Amino acid sequence: MTAFTTETQKLANTSNITFGGIESESLLLLLDQEGICTSSGSACLADSDEPLHMVKAMKSDKAASRQMIHFLFDENNETDQIRNALASAAKAARMLRA
Repeated sequence: MTAFTTETQKLANTSNITFGGIESESLLLLLDQEGICTSSGSACLADSDEPLHMVKAMKSDKAASRQMIHFLFDENNETDQIRNALASAAKAARMLRA
């Protein structure tokens, strides 16, 4: 897993994580089955094959952008929920690599 960040300001509740060698759509399907809501892009780009504008701004390569999932958390998320989401993502990635 690779967490993307930049030296510029970012929202504290937003994380983009790349799972090298795994298409984000496959990972999203497995996470959805676990009740984890995440995305590989913005709702305003739902019909587009282009990466998120913030991914482009981080100068991520095109392949990495298709292996990235986007997590949003807020003040209603508890620490255990965040840990579960990340553990579920890691488990799904292991399954897809097997």
